Amino acid sequence: MGSISKRMHLGQVQKNDRIIQNNFKLKTTMHKLISICVITYNSSKYIEDTLNSILLQDYSHIEVLIGDDCSTDNTPDICRNWIEKNKNRFVNCKFVQTPANCGIVGNYNNVWPLAGGDWIKFIAGDDLLKHDCISTFANNTEDDIDIMCCLRENFRNDSDERWITGEEHLRHPDQLRQVVTKHHYGIVCGATLFVRKKYLADNGGFDERYVFAEDYPICMKYLLQGKTIKQIEKPLVEYRNYASVSHSGNPIFLKSHTEAMIEFLPKAALHCRLLHYWYHFKLFGLECRYADRNSFKKLGLYILKAFDIVGYKKRLTAK
Repeated sequence: MGSISKRMHLGQVQKNDRIIQNNFKLKTTMHKLISICVITYNSSKYIEDTLNSILLQDYSHIEVLIGDDCSTDNTPDICRNWIEKNKNRFVNCKFVQTPANCGIVGNYNNVWPLAGGDWIKFIAGDDLLKHDCISTFANNTEDDIDIMCCLRENFRNDSDERWITGEEHLRHPDQLRQVVTKHHYGIVCGATLFVRKKYLADNGGFDERYVFAEDYPICMKYLLQGKTIKQIEKPLVEYRNYASVSHSGNPIFLKSHTEAMIEFLPKAALHCRLLHYWYHFKLFGLECRYADRNSFKKLGLYILKAFDIVGYKKRLTAK
């Protein structure tokens, strides 16, 4: 009986130790400073809703940095007034503007170096954070992960329709291969992005060659380094679907995104040793480059397409 009692006592001690460790971890996490960088440009219609969604977070240790890209409406006034009214709720609140209008990526790079937290949550001035967004991210950070994302709840201005989406390719063990073979166009929706500041600092921030595509280049670079993006399988962001400068349907955005695809997809295909995909993506780049050129070059591309196995399979599947 003595040995049984001793084992029961030992089991209870171990259980208590686990509870103490978990509580300590939770307490430590809740005191980890998280920086929220809000990116704005002529966002006066929605920016207060975005900022109020930050105000309602169930996580206490937050700083708010608002980066504005020289808005021509009253977005700056709204932001300054909101900061003055709510600054005592946060560890730090700051509004900064770019020296000149420089696009989404330049705005990102103007604001993130000011962050005091180890992790940064980026959000556009027309999207919303769920009340538990920051606490959930903070509780899911890992030492060997530098980029995280979550599911998003999409909504439209002109209807009550809502739908939840995530990144299917991030649920596979070889994320880069999945991007190359199944999901060329996108990796992580920028609205769900959560990035370690040190990673940005070590890798030169966001790539300003792609003025309106901040998420794709940095995520491709990250995957090419052999790393894994962690996706939290919970909608923590509300993503507004409508025509805007940052929306994926915008032609300016599409141009930047296409340029990034032309650079990174062939590299990714070679990294995965998928030579037929490398050939396909190189042809894609040539098509974009010579779309408006003379018929001789177009004829050359037509001939090269005869050897494009991936393109042939796509056309066959489409039929």
